[in-house]
Amino acid sequence: LTELAPYAATLILPNGDHRRITTEDIKKGDLLHVGSGEKIAADGEIKEGQSWINESMITGEPLPVFMRAGSSVLA
Repeated sequence: LTELAPYAATLILPNGDHRRITTEDIKKGDLLHVGSGEKIAADGEIKEGQSWINESMITGEPLPVFMRAGSSVLA
């Protein structure tokens, strides 16, 4: 399962720019952008937006789950 985990994430900088970082460089409080089809790189909370998220590797549920701002997500 660890081989299926993402090795990079997109960090949103305070000025709004985006920068790719390794998952090892993610710090508590970082704001990450997750694009369509990307894997969730760290446990956290959705701050903005909404989408269907595939949690099958964690929950075993075969169907994606709808998530919106305030929803908790797991890597």
